[in-house]
Amino acid sequence: MVAPVSDPAATRQVLSAALRVYGRVIKRREELHYKGVLIHLDSVMGLGDFIECEAPLEDMSQDRAREILDEITHVLGISPESMIDRSYVELMVGSKPSKTDSTQQRVGVLAESDAHAFRELRLRALRENPEAFAASFEEEAKTLDREHMVLYLR
Repeated sequence: MVAPVSDPAATRQVLSAALRVYGRVIKRREELHYKGVLIHLDSVMGLGDFIECEAPLEDMSQDRAREILDEITHVLGISPESMIDRSYVELMVGSKPSKTDSTQQRVGVLAESDAHAFRELRLRALRENPEAFAASFEEEAKTLDREHMVLYLR
Protein backbone atom coordinates (compact mmCIF):
# COMPACT_ATOMS: atom_id res chain seq x y z
CA MET A 1 0.00 0.00 0.00
CA VAL A 2 1.23 3.47 -0.85
CA ALA A 3 -0.75 6.58 0.01
CA PRO A 4 0.15 10.28 0.28
CA VAL A 5 -0.09 12.01 3.66
CA SER A 6 -0.80 15.71 4.03
CA ASP A 7 1.18 16.13 7.27
CA PRO A 8 4.05 13.63 7.55
CA ALA A 9 5.21 14.89 10.95
CA ALA A 10 1.75 14.50 12.50
CA THR A 11 1.30 11.08 10.90
CA ARG A 12 4.66 9.93 12.26
CA GLN A 13 3.78 11.28 15.71
CA VAL A 14 0.39 9.53 15.81
CA LEU A 15 1.76 6.22 14.57
CA SER A 16 4.71 6.41 16.96
CA ALA A 17 2.36 7.01 19.87
CA ALA A 18 0.06 4.15 18.90
CA LEU A 19 2.59 1.58 17.75
CA ARG A 20 6.01 0.44 18.85
CA VAL A 21 8.78 2.09 16.86
CA TYR A 22 11.58 -0.42 16.39
CA GLY A 23 13.88 1.92 14.55
CA ARG A 24 14.20 4.40 11.74
CA VAL A 25 15.78 3.59 8.42
CA ILE A 26 17.12 6.36 6.24
CA LYS A 27 17.84 5.18 2.73
CA ARG A 28 18.10 6.25 -0.87
CA ARG A 29 16.41 3.83 -3.25
CA GLU A 30 16.67 3.42 -6.99
CA GLU A 31 14.10 1.15 -8.60
CA LEU A 32 14.71 -0.85 -11.76
CA HIS A 33 12.47 -3.35 -13.57
CA TYR A 34 13.60 -6.55 -15.26
CA LYS A 35 11.16 -9.09 -16.74
CA GLY A 36 8.47 -8.07 -14.24
CA VAL A 37 10.80 -8.17 -11.22
CA LEU A 38 11.39 -5.02 -9.18
CA ILE A 39 15.07 -4.48 -8.40
CA HIS A 40 15.75 -1.99 -5.62
CA LEU A 41 19.22 -0.57 -5.15
CA ASP A 42 19.30 0.75 -1.60
CA SER A 43 21.93 2.88 0.08
CA VAL A 44 21.12 2.65 3.79
CA MET A 45 22.63 5.20 6.16
CA GLY A 46 24.83 3.47 8.69
CA LEU A 47 24.64 0.06 6.98
CA GLY A 48 25.82 0.27 3.39
CA ASP A 49 24.51 -0.65 -0.04
CA PHE A 50 22.08 -3.48 -0.81
CA ILE A 51 20.05 -4.98 -3.62
CA GLU A 52 16.51 -6.20 -3.03
CA CYS A 53 14.51 -8.07 -5.65
CA GLU A 54 10.74 -8.53 -5.57
CA ALA A 55 8.83 -10.76 -7.94
CA PRO A 56 5.08 -10.03 -7.68
CA LEU A 57 3.43 -13.46 -7.81
CA GLU A 58 0.16 -11.98 -9.00
CA ASP A 59 1.97 -11.16 -12.26
CA MET A 60 3.79 -14.49 -12.78
CA SER A 61 3.99 -18.06 -11.54
CA GLN A 62 6.23 -18.96 -8.63
CA ASP A 63 8.39 -21.07 -10.94
CA ARG A 64 8.83 -18.15 -13.37
CA ALA A 65 9.66 -15.79 -10.50
CA ARG A 66 12.29 -18.21 -9.18
CA GLU A 67 13.76 -18.55 -12.69
CA ILE A 68 14.13 -14.77 -13.11
CA LEU A 69 15.50 -14.28 -9.58
CA ASP A 70 18.05 -17.06 -10.18
CA GLU A 71 19.07 -15.36 -13.42
CA ILE A 72 19.55 -12.00 -11.66
CA THR A 73 21.58 -13.48 -8.80
CA HIS A 74 23.73 -15.48 -11.24
CA VAL A 75 24.48 -12.50 -13.50
CA LEU A 76 25.30 -10.29 -10.50
CA GLY A 77 27.35 -12.99 -8.76
CA ILE A 78 25.18 -13.06 -5.63
CA SER A 79 25.63 -16.33 -3.74
CA PRO A 80 22.85 -17.80 -1.57
CA GLU A 81 25.19 -17.51 1.45
CA SER A 82 25.42 -13.73 1.03
CA MET A 83 21.65 -13.21 1.09
CA ILE A 84 20.23 -11.57 4.20
CA ASP A 85 16.91 -12.60 5.71
CA ARG A 86 16.59 -9.68 8.13
CA SER A 87 15.18 -6.18 7.78
CA TYR A 88 17.35 -3.08 7.78
CA VAL A 89 16.15 -2.24 11.29
CA GLU A 90 17.18 -5.69 12.52
CA LEU A 91 20.58 -5.22 10.93
CA MET A 92 20.91 -1.80 12.59
CA VAL A 93 20.10 -3.15 16.03
CA GLY A 94 22.73 -5.85 15.56
CA SER A 95 25.38 -3.49 14.21
CA LYS A 96 27.79 -1.40 16.23
CA PRO A 97 27.41 2.38 15.84
CA SER A 98 30.07 3.99 13.69
CA LYS A 99 32.28 6.48 15.53
CA THR A 100 32.25 8.75 12.48
CA ASP A 101 28.48 8.67 11.84
CA SER A 102 26.68 11.00 14.25
CA THR A 103 23.29 10.10 12.71
CA GLN A 104 23.13 6.57 14.13
CA GLN A 105 19.64 5.68 15.27
CA ARG A 106 18.96 4.58 18.82
CA VAL A 107 16.61 1.66 19.28
CA GLY A 108 15.59 0.46 22.69
CA VAL A 109 12.90 -1.02 24.87
CA LEU A 110 10.90 1.32 27.09
CA ALA A 111 11.49 0.91 30.79
CA GLU A 112 9.28 1.56 33.82
CA SER A 113 10.78 5.03 34.10
CA ASP A 114 9.40 5.82 30.60
CA ALA A 115 5.78 5.10 31.59
CA HIS A 116 4.80 8.70 32.36
CA ALA A 117 6.25 10.15 29.15
CA PHE A 118 4.69 7.36 27.07
CA ARG A 119 1.29 7.91 28.74
CA GLU A 120 1.41 11.65 28.06
CA LEU A 121 2.45 11.17 24.44
CA ARG A 122 -0.26 8.56 23.79
CA LEU A 123 -2.96 10.72 25.41
CA ARG A 124 -1.83 13.74 23.39
CA ALA A 125 -2.02 11.70 20.18
CA LEU A 126 -5.52 10.47 21.15
CA ARG A 127 -6.64 14.02 21.85
CA GLU A 128 -5.14 15.55 18.69
CA ASN A 129 -5.92 12.72 16.24
CA PRO A 130 -8.80 10.63 17.62
CA GLU A 131 -9.62 9.27 14.15
CA ALA A 132 -6.36 7.26 14.19
CA PHE A 133 -7.38 5.16 17.19
CA ALA A 134 -10.02 2.58 18.07
CA ALA A 135 -10.06 3.78 21.70
CA SER A 136 -11.18 7.22 22.80
CA PHE A 137 -9.16 9.76 24.78
CA GLU A 138 -11.63 9.44 27.68
CA GLU A 139 -11.31 5.63 27.83
CA GLU A 140 -7.53 5.68 27.67
CA ALA A 141 -7.19 8.52 30.20
CA LYS A 142 -9.03 6.35 32.73
CA THR A 143 -7.14 3.12 32.04
CA LEU A 144 -3.60 4.27 31.32
CA ASP A 145 -2.47 4.49 34.91
CA ARG A 146 1.09 3.80 36.00
CA GLU A 147 0.59 0.09 36.82
CA HIS A 148 -1.11 -0.55 33.48
CA MET A 149 1.63 1.26 31.58
CA VAL A 150 4.39 -0.71 33.30
CA LEU A 151 2.70 -3.96 32.27
CA TYR A 152 2.12 -2.62 28.77
CA LEU A 153 5.74 -1.59 28.33
CA ARG A 154 7.27 -4.90 29.41
